[in-house]
Amino acid sequence: MGFNSQAGQVGFGIQSIKGTAVPATRFARLRSGSLSGERSLLVPDPEIGGNRDIPGAYLGPVTFGGELTYYPRAQMLALLAYAALGEKASSSIAGTNEIQTITVTGTPTGGSFKLRFRGQTTATIAYNATSAAVDTALEALSLIGVGGVVSAGGPLPGTPITMTFSAAPYAGTNVPPVSVVAKALTGGTTPDVTVSASTPGVPAVGTHIITPADTIPWVSIEERIGPASGEFESFQYKDGKVNTLHLEADATGFVMGTSNLFALSQVSGFTEQTAPAWDATPMMVGGEVLVSFGGTTLPANTFALDINNNLETDNFVLGSVFAQDATEKRREVKMTCGYRPADSTLWKAAMYGNTGLTSPIAGPAYRGAASIAFTTYETIGDVIAGTPFSVLIEMPDVVITPYKVNPSGDDVLSTDLEFTMVRPDAAVAPITITVVNDLAQVT
Repeated sequence: MGFNSQAGQVGFGIQSIKGTAVPATRFARLRSGSLSGERSLLVPDPEIGGNRDIPGAYLGPVTFGGELTYYPRAQMLALLAYAALGEKASSSIAGTNEIQTITVTGTPTGGSFKLRFRGQTTATIAYNATSAAVDTALEALSLIGVGGVVSAGGPLPGTPITMTFSAAPYAGTNVPPVSVVAKALTGGTTPDVTVSASTPGVPAVGTHIITPADTIPWVSIEERIGPASGEFESFQYKDGKVNTLHLEADATGFVMGTSNLFALSQVSGFTEQTAPAWDATPMMVGGEVLVSFGGTTLPANTFALDINNNLETDNFVLGSVFAQDATEKRREVKMTCGYRPADSTLWKAAMYGNTGLTSPIAGPAYRGAASIAFTTYETIGDVIAGTPFSVLIEMPDVVITPYKVNPSGDDVLSTDLEFTMVRPDAAVAPITITVVNDLAQVT
């Protein structure tokens, strides 16, 4: 048999301390990549004896790391930005859990009905069911699961039963309506059973401000290779770190992300979460991305942002095949964008050191503030009218890299501008990433 090579899924959880794994709190589908591990094969040199053939071999040290590619969305991006930078602060406006109410009219004396939710139908529910019986019927549906809804009130038919969607993934969301099917009520006068949304669900709006720290947090990672449970393998990694975070887009495509991660340990055969917290927020596209430098929006047709922690991952000791640590070295942040110049202003800034000069001078590189802002077309419920999911990346000081102008035939002049983050003032955050999503906290 063979396995579908589709990458599967990955989830991340922020550890409070090294050495203790935690469940993943946010999951995403992958475009490609895995952390499955690399290991060398140790073969003895021919000088130690033996004949023309290799007498044996040993397994050398092992490392767990890899590059994951995905479509970044507002929930996962906030978590990965925190894991890559190290400091976070959040403020939020609370959401509202949806409440739907089952009401029986016409005083029936017998019979039953069923409830239908997102295409799944419950077992038969008696006309005089208790709230516990309704709970049991709904939680048997895989799309709700145990704890997915809390019912109260009842018993029917005299007292309505409320269904509160207060657990993931429906807490603080506008939940699809529960409908009634297979009505078979008897007795009474024109008996009927209906479901109404007495309190529509409204998402929370969270504003998450992420800035750099000298150390970044340890993360636990849950990974499944293959598109379905039980296919190739499921892994859990602990003591992981985000080495690089890369974001890019062009004017006609989606915003895409790549993360390089490293972990100190791996366990296979990991039992997957039955109801993972998927990041199902809207995808982001190049048409909603703005790049600016020096307070001016650039007519960019592409952008890329790279955060690199330059992890040192070769700390091996005698008596162990595992790396002992992953240490952050110099942090590097670069922004690039494809640019069609309207004049020579930015070229002079890069090559001469200042926009007002007519020839190059010795001295510091040209500095300015840079930002990348992208939003979604969709808004976050109705908590604040018209509030979209958004990401704002701000760097108060970047230097522009000198570049050549290369005209060619009748092609339009274009170049790739490169900006490097600098930090002349240690008291000022060199980069701030602000994410607005529908979660109260980053994790």
